[in-house]
Amino acid sequence: MNRGSFNNSIIHRSVPGFIFQGGGYQWLSNTPVAIPSDPAVRNEYGVSNTRGTLAMAKLGNDPNSATNQWFFNLGNNASNLNNQNGGFTVFGRVADAASLAVMDKIAAVPVPNPPIFNSPFDAMPLINFKGGTVTTANLVLVLSVTQLETPPSITANGIITAGSFGGFQSASPGSFIEIYGANLAGNTRGWATSDFTEGNAPTALDGVSVHSQWRARLCHLHQPHAGQRADPGERADRRIGTGCCHVQGLGQHTGDARHQAVCGRTPRPAHFQSRRQAVCRRGSFE
Repeated sequence: MNRGSFNNSIIHRSVPGFIFQGGGYQWLSNTPVAIPSDPAVRNEYGVSNTRGTLAMAKLGNDPNSATNQWFFNLGNNASNLNNQNGGFTVFGRVADAASLAVMDKIAAVPVPNPPIFNSPFDAMPLINFKGGTVTTANLVLVLSVTQLETPPSITANGIITAGSFGGFQSASPGSFIEIYGANLAGNTRGWATSDFTEGNAPTALDGVSVHSQWRARLCHLHQPHAGQRADPGERADRRIGTGCCHVQGLGQHTGDARHQAVCGRTPRPAHFQSRRQAVCRRGSFE
């Protein structure tokens, strides 16, 4: 990204209701040309391949083969991609409803049938293509890729029990906890009636979701409690468990942070997906 390698690259593969893929090719002299890639990276699967997530593409039967190609999940592909080839590593998420609409518009661009190119371009979407020579105007182009903001971070000793319950370093199963950091969420608000589904409290608000042991938990965006110190732009997430936690927001991750729980067993590492202030209640340890 920092080299501008993705600038003016093409979406070269689109599968309706599944994914569309890019990052690997540019269009030069009326033909797709491979973008030079860095060495493959180690697979780091952990976040579910649900609708609106962005994940690394890789070779079949080689979990650690991802280089520069990526794909958007157009639907909930968790049952397939979470378990296939070591799981596909999600590293980003579409930010909001307006951006999801853009994703869906790209997904709606038709793929010629029969295909006009050989694999891996036989499923390349083309805009207003009526036959003849493919031009730049027919392509779905990625004009540029940039980092929009400072990556999220968790402050030192920033994971505590809810301030109204003492703000302790250790939490009990079923209690609320808070995580303090920077750039972790985009807004502050409580639950509204429209957030509930069949009487169930929300596990995501405005693109913020809090995960414990890879499961979505109840999420509540809020202001810091009275008596807690939180600078403007800081955020709190609530969560419990012993192990590593990290926060993901707009495709960026914090480093790992640890917290303690008053329980007899140690859960798997926890994961936070949020950007500013949030609350999560975790009910039990598996």
